Amino acid sequence: MSLAFAWPLIADDKSSVDQKLDALEEQLRALGFSEEEIKEAVEKARKKNEHKPLPKGIEQLKALAEKGDAKAQGKLARELHYGEGNDVEAFEWAKKAAAQNNSQGQFVVGRSYHFGIGVDKDRKGAVDWYRKAADQGLALAQMNLGGMYKIGEGVDKDLQEAFEWLSKAAQQNLPLAITNLGDMYQNGLGVERNYSKAFELYSKAAELGNVRAMQWLGYKYEVGQAPGGRDFKKGLYWYIQAASQGNAYAQRRLGDFAAGPERKLEWYNKAASQGDAIAQRKLGVEYRLGTRVAKDNKKAFEWFSKAALQGDADAQLALGDFYLNGVEVPENYEKAFEWFSKAAEQNNGQAQWSLGVMYYGGYYGAKKSFFGKPKPDYEKAFEWWSKGVAQKHFLAATNLGAMYINGQGVRKDLVTAYALLRIGEQQVASLADGFGIKKTTQEFATNTVKLAKNMTAEQIAKAKALSAQMKILLDSGKPIDHLLPK
Repeated sequence: MSLAFAWPLIADDKSSVDQKLDALEEQLRALGFSEEEIKEAVEKARKKNEHKPLPKGIEQLKALAEKGDAKAQGKLARELHYGEGNDVEAFEWAKKAAAQNNSQGQFVVGRSYHFGIGVDKDRKGAVDWYRKAADQGLALAQMNLGGMYKIGEGVDKDLQEAFEWLSKAAQQNLPLAITNLGDMYQNGLGVERNYSKAFELYSKAAELGNVRAMQWLGYKYEVGQAPGGRDFKKGLYWYIQAASQGNAYAQRRLGDFAAGPERKLEWYNKAASQGDAIAQRKLGVEYRLGTRVAKDNKKAFEWFSKAALQGDADAQLALGDFYLNGVEVPENYEKAFEWFSKAAEQNNGQAQWSLGVMYYGGYYGAKKSFFGKPKPDYEKAFEWWSKGVAQKHFLAATNLGAMYINGQGVRKDLVTAYALLRIGEQQVASLADGFGIKKTTQEFATNTVKLAKNMTAEQIAKAKALSAQMKILLDSGKPIDHLLPK
């Protein structure tokens, strides 16, 4: 993976720079980056903090700045801040310019505080300096100030204030500001949601060269949020424009659309190499299944790990399966439990079911008997399978029904058991229909048939009514906990 960023360090001497480089190296290693990637990032950070001779044009600018010219000081600060100069020096020149009310200097001071470049982070200070420059009409400062109001960074969150500042920056034809304003309309933030207005703004920003706006145009044509409705050809055009300029999302979508396996993997690799977690997970799936590429569990594990470390729930689930079954790594219930837990906390239904299985079977995380043997924890199994039911995981519903049949962790209740088994049947039927599978549906349908033999007609009627009530709640995204007696 080529890390498309340099890590700014705040240091006044060589020893402190070295310490921070060492800390950066440890941080990247903990995140799972390769040694080659770590070396590249550390070298970029080292170069960013070296004192270098300034180019001839910058030297002339510095000569004017040293004479107290505020405009030169502000311009010099910006050149050093964004270029290859020293960050601390950039901050010092920005302060001199800002003291003379120069908007460029004020902006660089604000940005330095915002991201901790050449100085310790101070988000509140960043807001104050951005505001000074924004009040003088500097578009970049207006845009950044709007962004801080949008997420409540260094200031109380205020979407209307964010909208106003972004609008001012967009009026000056700043492409990124136009795109950000489009985001406000797209998501209804600080203004009423308006897909048409968002499309208009994204179109303008894309024509001005903003890559993320191109990505958004591709999406809007793809899903039918463009004038005239869905236009896959135009969507593909804009995805190609964005992807060719390195947009990871667009690269991943081109991978999704690619017909041939080589092109699909090529685009996934491009997106994954930029840290796109979904692309990384999809590569993991490709290597795990081996349908379009030679099966390679080692590569699958590596890509799943990268995605999982970024919080991708499906990748975390996959890692849990690797550890549970000893695929490419030694069997490790503790690690499996850890990764299942991370995915389950993100409402991944399969992970929630898997945690329930581990508790039910007395694996890691469950209670131990007096003799140290695995002891089922039915209470925890019930808890996680209940959550799995809410995510419409058919096995969670079926297993929960079985607990009511056997009275495991709950009192025996055939009516509730039948209702849950029926929910499981309906969920698997929906899944099976989607994949054109009938056998699975038929197998699950026997569960209620078998149970009904031990129930009265009145109980079956109550169970069907309860199941219908559960289905209505689940389909509307509401919990059914109150319908599950303990």
